[in-house]
Amino acid sequence: MEAQVGRSSRGATFSAGFVLLTTVAFADGGYFRETWVWISLALCSLTWIALVLRDRIVIGRLELVGFVALAAFVGWVALSAAWSPTPETTIEEAERGLIYVAAVLALVLVVDREALRDYFAGIAAAVVLVVAYGLAERLFGPARSDPTQGTLPNEPFGYANALGIFAALGLLVAFGLATSARSWVGSAAWCTPALVVIPALIWSESRGAWFAFLVGLLVLALFEQDRIVARARVVPRPLLGAGLVGVAVLAVAAVAAGRDRPLGPRIDYWTVALDQWRENLWLGSGAGTFALYWLREESQSAVLDAHSLYVETLAEVGPVGLTLLVVALSVPIVAAVRFREHPLAGAGAAAYAAYLVHAGLDWDWEMPAVTLAGVLCGVGLLGAGRGEAHEITLGTPDRLALALAALAVAGLAVAGGVTH
Repeated sequence: MEAQVGRSSRGATFSAGFVLLTTVAFADGGYFRETWVWISLALCSLTWIALVLRDRIVIGRLELVGFVALAAFVGWVALSAAWSPTPETTIEEAERGLIYVAAVLALVLVVDREALRDYFAGIAAAVVLVVAYGLAERLFGPARSDPTQGTLPNEPFGYANALGIFAALGLLVAFGLATSARSWVGSAAWCTPALVVIPALIWSESRGAWFAFLVGLLVLALFEQDRIVARARVVPRPLLGAGLVGVAVLAVAAVAAGRDRPLGPRIDYWTVALDQWRENLWLGSGAGTFALYWLREESQSAVLDAHSLYVETLAEVGPVGLTLLVVALSVPIVAAVRFREHPLAGAGAAAYAAYLVHAGLDWDWEMPAVTLAGVLCGVGLLGAGRGEAHEITLGTPDRLALALAALAVAGLAVAGGVTH
């Protein structure tokens, strides 16, 4: 019976990441508003199922802090409709944020600490499937040139940079699983996704994705240096340190290579966003309003986002919003540092760090499949940090409170969908 329960738990944990990422990715990455209510409702349903069916549920204190901080951030985004010149657009931003709140709530209840390897395996498998589809669509599909993406592979997201960072996150998770595998056979098996993912990463021509990937490799090496040295005893530590420095140099070169303006028009976007913040110093101008300020400065082109989650958050919802966001995003980092001895801390930390870097360079927050990949890795880090001294066993009142929280999220998501 225990073996059957174990297999059931492992299967559910694997499916949590795999099904969520593949479903959202193949729904145009979750970019369009029409999909948001269904994603949120599915995640809330997963929360209720876990609360009803799991006999014993434990969550870490850090998981609770992260959930509360993220919910507070999305609540602040919604509140900014009170001073936004376009409250409808602001509410849309909050609706998208509900997806991430619902995801954290569901995943912390579903993920089993003892099955984290299966959980990260589900993430890697989802990325391989999605990326393989993107490559096949470009190689074997009808020949065409997208008005904005040219011939770059971009499906199912419709954006080559999104495919690039999605590939990078999955590859980092796979490499993390390889370094922590118990045998050389297992390590070799988890290196095989590179045969599919690296070509997509190269062909996407996303320098931001390459930069984030190399930063993630650096983080992985820092977490896994003892295991790497143990398996490659001919590699002295000074040489490994030199390799890490080399990775950092390559990361900078990945952004700087090939163009006079290595960041493209992003500096212009950030400049406008910072001017936007200076005009609305304390509260910001309201979520989703960057496009108005850009049109005021650059009326010849329409740009919806500042191509940096952090700069845009400061401009639109002010220092309070940015602080709440940073707290929410920092909780998995705290878990990674505190519990770095966990065999899978490196896999989660590498991919999560890559997501945080890339979110500062592009509009990943507006592409739910990409941000959910980052959230999944963050939740995995939080799960790795559970232990008797850091966990809370949920009783009936706790389960009822979380069920009501899920009901509130579902109700808000439906309300947003009805008004659309």
